[in-house]
Amino acid sequence: MGGYKYAADIDSITKAQDVIKVHIHVTPVLSSASLNSIAGKSLYFKCECFQKR
Repeated sequence: MGGYKYAADIDSITKAQDVIKVHIHVTPVLSSASLNSIAGKSLYFKCECFQKR
């Protein structure tokens, strides 16, 4: 790919995901009608603040 070097390839990312998946809590994506109205667009918020420790 044009000589670019990346820190990780898809195989290493997939392996890392397999290792950490037992520790990951799926968090919701929320939207706000009020903020959507102000922005004039649909806004979505990935709520990583709901991750468990």
